[in-house]
Amino acid sequence: MGRAVAGRAAPAPPDVAVVFSTSGRNPYPVEVAAECAARGVPVIAVTSARASQGAAARTRTTLADHAEIVLDTRVPPGDVLHPAAPRTAAVSTVLAAYAWARVLADLDDLAAARGVDLPRWTSANVPGGDEGNAALLARYRHRVPELTGDE
Repeated sequence: MGRAVAGRAAPAPPDVAVVFSTSGRNPYPVEVAAECAARGVPVIAVTSARASQGAAARTRTTLADHAEIVLDTRVPPGDVLHPAAPRTAAVSTVLAAYAWARVLADLDDLAAARGVDLPRWTSANVPGGDEGNAALLARYRHRVPELTGDE
């Protein structure tokens, strides 16, 4: 299914794919990454080497195998910090969100330094947010129909 979804989006250079999977072993994100890489689209994997090594192999390859850049969240196997058992206090979502927020902040700073205006999703709670987001939805709806439900 991941290959089909990526294929419908038709990624091609200069696109970059960012794929999230803490274990890096689930078929869907691995297939998305494999399809993007096969199309010459660089893949950034947000994953955990520790969790991947501790997870059962559900695919022949891992997400990291298809990535040019790996952002390692260092989430432990089982996605738990406290207590070790039973499984509670998961951290994968928090750490992946933090890593991605840092990447976006750094990209924003880099773009500003180079005079580049990046397309940005904006909070609907600020003036112009809804209008800016509507323009982005219109721009990308043909590539990602799931954004608007136009499947």
